[in-house]
Amino acid sequence: DKYRSRLFCFVLTNEANLESRARAVYETWGRRCGRFVLVSRLNSSIKYELPIENIPTLPDETYSHLSDKVRASL
Repeated sequence: DKYRSRLFCFVLTNEANLESRARAVYETWGRRCGRFVLVSRLNSSIKYELPIENIPTLPDETYSHLSDKVRASL
């Protein structure tokens, strides 16, 4: 796919969804992205074997902090 290298995908997630929702996204359409990361406060890339971008400065992972999570991931 000629657009693959141009597409950066990031998915906001949390530890509760890593093995289910986040893994499903990564194994399906996430593979089409030139660069794909899951954004979470948790640094568990090795444990889950997923491309997780750790953002430890977030106070929590509630919906009220989603905009902070997006800004920190970019």
